[in-house]
Amino acid sequence: MIIGLKQRLSLIYGTTIMAVVVFVASLIFTVFKFYPVILERFETTYIGIILVFVPVSLFFSYLVGWVISEQLHSSRYEITPRVSDAPPLPTLLLEEEFQIKMGSIRSSVEKMREAYEQIQHFSVNASHELRTPLTIMRGEVELALRSQKSAEQYQHILASLLEEILRLSRIIDDLLLVARSQIGQVPMERQRFNLRQLIEEMADEADLFTSQAGITFHAGPAEDAWIEGDALRIRRVVLNLIDNAVKYNQHGGSVTLSLKARDGWALVSVRDTGFGIPADALPRIFDRFYRVDREHAKSRSGTGLGLFIVQWIAQTHGGDVLVESTPDEGSEFIVRLPLDDTRPSSPQAHS
Repeated sequence: MIIGLKQRLSLIYGTTIMAVVVFVASLIFTVFKFYPVILERFETTYIGIILVFVPVSLFFSYLVGWVISEQLHSSRYEITPRVSDAPPLPTLLLEEEFQIKMGSIRSSVEKMREAYEQIQHFSVNASHELRTPLTIMRGEVELALRSQKSAEQYQHILASLLEEILRLSRIIDDLLLVARSQIGQVPMERQRFNLRQLIEEMADEADLFTSQAGITFHAGPAEDAWIEGDALRIRRVVLNLIDNAVKYNQHGGSVTLSLKARDGWALVSVRDTGFGIPADALPRIFDRFYRVDREHAKSRSGTGLGLFIVQWIAQTHGGDVLVESTPDEGSEFIVRLPLDDTRPSSPQAHS
C-alpha cells in the first residue's frame, strides 16, 4: 500500500515524538538507578502507564505529527486544478482534426513534388534550348574562319548567327519575364490602341515565319477592337501562340489568325491543324515549364514557358485564355481582352 506524502511525514514526526519520550524515560532510569527506592516506584508507575496509555500515546503522537506536517508542508505540496484548463476534446474531434492536418501535409508535399518535377523538366529543356543555338553559332563561326569565303557566303553565315542570337535573346527574355512576374516587377505601358492594326501588322511577319516551317498561314477576318494595354505585351501573346501553333503542327498544315469583337470582349483566335492536345494535359498546359509529353512532341524545342506567359499577360490585362483541342485534328487558342468603349482617340500613355 502506498501512502501519501503527508501521511509519511506525520509518521516520521510521531515516531520522533515517541522516540523522545522513550529517551527521556531511559534517561530517568539511568539517573535514578542509584536510588533503588525511587527507581522501584518509578518502574511500577512507568510500566503501568505504558500498558494503559501506549495506544493513546501513539495516537496523540501521530496526531501531533499530522498537525506539524500540515503547518510546515501544506502550502508547499498542495496541488490545485487550474480553472483555465480546457476539458479534453472528444476522440472523434481529435481524429477529425488529425485527418485534416494530415491531408494538409499531404497536399503540401504533393505540391512540392510537382514543383520539383517542373524544375527538373525546366532544367533539361532550358539547357537544351540554350545549348542548341550556341552550338550552331560556334559551328558557323568555325566554318567562317576555316577558309576564305565570298561576300554572299559571309552574309549567309551572319544571317544564321543573327537568327540564333535572336533565339537566345527570346529564351532569356522569357526567363526574365517569368522571374519578374513572380515578384511584380514587370513594367506595363498602358495606352489605348486598335488591336486590328496590330493583328494586320503581324500577319505579314507570321506568314514569313510559318512558310519557313512548311506551314500555310491564313489571315482571317479582323474587326476593329479598341483596347487599353501594353501593345508590346499583346504582340508577345500573338507571337507565342503562333510559335506554339507552328511547333506542334504537321508538315503542310495551316495556322489561322483572326480577330473579333463580341459582347465587350476582343477575341484573338489562333487556330492550327496540328497534333492537338490530350484531354488529360489541357488543365496543365498553362503551368510553368510544362510541356505536352507525346511521342511526336518529344523532339520539339521549347522551355514550357510560352503558354504561361500568354496567360499571365492576358490576365494582367483583365482577360483570359480559352482553348479547344481535338487530338490529331488541331487546337484553337482564344485570347479574351476587355474592350475600351470610350470614343476612339489618339493613343494616350498611362503609367
